[in-house]
Amino acid sequence: MKLQFSNFGKFVQVLCWPIVVALGQFFIVAILSFFFMQGQLNDLKKIYPYESEEQIIERLNQLELEEPLNAYIESHMIYVFGFNILLTVFFIKKYHKFHIQKKNYPVKKLPKLILAAITFCILFHIILIFLGMRYQVNSNVSFWIFVIFEGVIGPILEEYLFRGIIYHKLKDIYPIKTAMILCTAIFALFHGNLLNIVFALLLGGILIILYEKYHNIYVPCLFHILVNLTSLLLVPFLQNIHFIFMITLCIVAIYILYYFLKDDIVKS
Repeated sequence: MKLQFSNFGKFVQVLCWPIVVALGQFFIVAILSFFFMQGQLNDLKKIYPYESEEQIIERLNQLELEEPLNAYIESHMIYVFGFNILLTVFFIKKYHKFHIQKKNYPVKKLPKLILAAITFCILFHIILIFLGMRYQVNSNVSFWIFVIFEGVIGPILEEYLFRGIIYHKLKDIYPIKTAMILCTAIFALFHGNLLNIVFALLLGGILIILYEKYHNIYVPCLFHILVNLTSLLLVPFLQNIHFIFMITLCIVAIYILYYFLKDDIVKS
């Protein structure tokens, strides 16, 4: 009983890692929201200088501020990105203290890995498009900054956090297969809503197997980056292609993904 409690305590400590990351990002967004609302409040005070604080707050509550608030937060996301960069550097240093004996990923398998990552993302989102999901096409400057951080920095941060630190700490507590399952579940729950959880669960399963097979953090990093970039840059255009071409693309994606899973996942 004492051993089980000790393991539970260690598991709770492991959970603290993603919780701290999520709380840190939430705290930054909360501060940005506070400054936005304070700015709106000050503007109303200038417009209605003779009204009481209660009247001003009542006017503020009547305003439709959801869209401008989201726009304000998006325009100041550099603070969240800066926080993520600091975390990434910290996680990389922390991970290398484990002194993992990594294996080199076979160069001849690299094209298959790249194609598999792209087709995995395409296949999942084609299904969503068939179900009525629609994506927004964007090409402004802030979007490309978003692509750099969400498409590259974000996956690197998550790989070093989940497959790097969390997974190794879980392996100190549980058998390998249990640690793999728990790591994947935590990774999925970290992504919020149900749709993202399902996607992250499938993706996390592939990533953890790749990492366990090669003990090389760069392999899941590359796969994850390619998935995110495909989601941001390619998926929005899929909804505009002809139905027949989409079906053909879906069949090709299944074929490529099947042989990748058969070779790199099932044989692990």
